[in-house]
Amino acid sequence: MVQWSKALAAGILVGLLVRCAGLPGQVETREDGAVPVKFSLKAPGARKVCVAGSFNHWSSSRHCLRQGEKAWSLTVAVPPGRHAYVFVVDDGAWRPDPEALLSEDSGFGFSHSVVVVE
Repeated sequence: MVQWSKALAAGILVGLLVRCAGLPGQVETREDGAVPVKFSLKAPGARKVCVAGSFNHWSSSRHCLRQGEKAWSLTVAVPPGRHAYVFVVDDGAWRPDPEALLSEDSGFGFSHSVVVVE
């Protein structure tokens, strides 16, 4: 029960954070209901970082992040729902988001990060 309560609280928090992304008090929801979600990863030395998840049919090349001074980042329009995702580094290593509040077992021996969009 405690784990479930923590997961529920974390899901609500992620939902609130996603809703608050962008300008204060403003979330640009598209006509299809998708909400902008910012993905970022600190990956010093990486040549390429992309995000693959249930929202893009696990494409390892469709949503590639841009390298900034401190981290790689990209904002993606994600439809409402619960979405598993990972970062794909240099076209090989699939890594969960170390900053994600939620994660789940992939069923393949590693974890997926989870984002909830409301």
